Amino acid sequence: MASPITAGRFPLMPREVDVLVAAANGEKCVVTSRRLGWPVHTVRHYRERAIEVLDAVNMTHAVALGFAKGVLRRADVSLEWRVRVVGGDDG
Repeated sequence: MASPITAGRFPLMPREVDVLVAAANGEKCVVTSRRLGWPVHTVRHYRERAIEVLDAVNMTHAVALGFAKGVLRRADVSLEWRVRVVGGDDG
């Protein structure tokens, strides 16, 4: 079993990090589900668990806290998504 990443009160497990990265890249649950080969309800479960572990109020807040706590890194967000949302890549 993969090692958990400490964040908030409980360890964030690798699958929870996977869905957090997907959310940071703007993926909807159904897209993440297809890409990872998991049922949609499983993706939703891991998203809700990540929100709980990070003591966030919603997924956007969880992504922000993921960056703040070092669970997510800038490299986790695709260049395509950064260009689309921010309007350019600043390095």
